[in-house]
Amino acid sequence: MPETLSELEHLVLLSVMRLGEAAYGVSIQRELLETAQRKTARAAVYVALRRLEEQGYLHSVLAEPTAERGGRAKRFYALEERGLEILRQQQSTLARMWAGFEKQVES
Repeated sequence: MPETLSELEHLVLLSVMRLGEAAYGVSIQRELLETAQRKTARAAVYVALRRLEEQGYLHSVLAEPTAERGGRAKRFYALEERGLEILRQQQSTLARMWAGFEKQVES
């Protein structure tokens, strides 16, 4: 049986892919709000990021601390090949499930 992601995990992976090198917690949360129109607690985003990294779908790097952040560093996230593969699998699964319903869901 193929692996699956929760809806939030799926959207977080897509956000990381969309943001590229600018993917860090706050920018991912903003992307979820603006593009997915999903208001998400920052803590939920970080929990999902940690889980996705533990599963090998993402990796992160800690940037240099900055004065504007009070000496704290941002943690940036990037998609691993395994993360891209699970996104492809889920896209394929959804396409198969939606096949044949196009006329029923058109407005």
